Amino acid sequence: MKQGLILFIIIFIYQISLHAVDEPEYYELSVPFKIAYVVGVSSFTGKDLSDENNYMLKSIPFLLMEGIESLETHTFSEEQKTAYRKSLIRQEILEQNKKLISIKTEMDKLVFNKTKESGKEKIRTGLEKNYNDVLKKITELKSLNPDTAIKVPDELDIELKKGTGGTLLNPPKFSPLQYQKSNNIDLFFLGTLEEVHGYLYLEISCFDGILEKNVFYFKDVLLPEEVYKLVPEIKKEFIKIILGREWSTVQVIPTPSNAFVYVNDRFAGIGTTYANYLKPGLASIKVSHPDYSEQQWRAELKPYEEKQIEVSLEKIETGTVSISSVPSDAKVYVNSIYAGMTLLEVEKSLHLKRIVLKKEGYDDFIFHIGQSTKDSIVAELQISLVDPEVKQKATRDNFYFAFGLWLISIPFPIFLNGFAEDFAYEAVRFPIGSPLYNYYGGTSNTFNLTYWITLAINGGLFVYMGFTLFDYLNAANRPIG
Repeated sequence: MKQGLILFIIIFIYQISLHAVDEPEYYELSVPFKIAYVVGVSSFTGKDLSDENNYMLKSIPFLLMEGIESLETHTFSEEQKTAYRKSLIRQEILEQNKKLISIKTEMDKLVFNKTKESGKEKIRTGLEKNYNDVLKKITELKSLNPDTAIKVPDELDIELKKGTGGTLLNPPKFSPLQYQKSNNIDLFFLGTLEEVHGYLYLEISCFDGILEKNVFYFKDVLLPEEVYKLVPEIKKEFIKIILGREWSTVQVIPTPSNAFVYVNDRFAGIGTTYANYLKPGLASIKVSHPDYSEQQWRAELKPYEEKQIEVSLEKIETGTVSISSVPSDAKVYVNSIYAGMTLLEVEKSLHLKRIVLKKEGYDDFIFHIGQSTKDSIVAELQISLVDPEVKQKATRDNFYFAFGLWLISIPFPIFLNGFAEDFAYEAVRFPIGSPLYNYYGGTSNTFNLTYWITLAINGGLFVYMGFTLFDYLNAANRPIG
């Protein structure tokens, strides 16, 4: 009895201690947090470049930018977190100062207001209270410890900011910090290239908008043919800065060559596969194939290591199926791939295989085989009641008809979207709620709705055209003569 009572007291005290450890309270801000870590790469600025070297102003940054879109998340350093917290507090103070100016403006207007003095006093009292509340909040913000009062994420998704038409950004005409702030860029890569007596003076830098300083700087004097040899090394440094962490690469070479490769529980590719920019440490790797035994294991990855792993899967013996036909010499397609003529031996599989037998003048004979399928199948082909040439012409006509409908439907969503935008632009010229605003806005909404409807119809007709094309190609796939 005593032991049970002691156990109950221990559990009770433990539960109280759990509730006593509360989550730290963070200060609530009204300014929005970042939803992505934005990276930008600009074309380089050039000086005294010859015509044959002028192309490097875009080609070098293009090579550096290549592959950035495949990067997923940026990990914030402690220095970045602190700087970001301070930035958020500064933004919040600016917002509160705007409120102060707005309240002061209302108080000044009240002096010239024709409202009775008793009514003014009530409004003035409310404005003064709001003014003092905002002042108090500003004082609180200035006294906050950024490291404990503001919670920021450890990681953010990486977003590559592009220029017009998906190209490089234009080089800044003023300071990189001003350029980044005006374009909402967190990490900005830029460079200059100057030609002096046949040599190229190359300068590349990376400016961190959160830390408000350069985090990478490279300069060298090179021959034109030496420039591109340096790009891979510079790119490695770029990727490290963008990711905010170290990284590793795994190359998986499977046998059979069409095996499926998974890295860290995500599909990575078929056959020889590269998994780039993985976090160092343990990585889970899985290789599978429908006809082979699956293999899973963990690999230890060191920082900046490029590990190569060769995997040979053990084939599962499933036996074969003997496929014959009446009449003989029918073409056999396994999963849409031509395999030979009947009589033919086809390997069974753990997963179903789709078999199609084709012979001129006969209907297609379609069936599936799997691990439990019997060892021999005899397919009795049926004489086709439809002339193949007639069927081909009919499916061709169906395709042409579907193609024509799709072409006719293309202009409708284009024009309707244009009308919707024109009426929307016209609506913003008038005060919100005015009759003309309501007329143009309502008409824009109507055109916008019909735009989406016609776009859906256009998409449906495109899919229908695809099916008719498939039927036409299938009917045309027969021997000549």
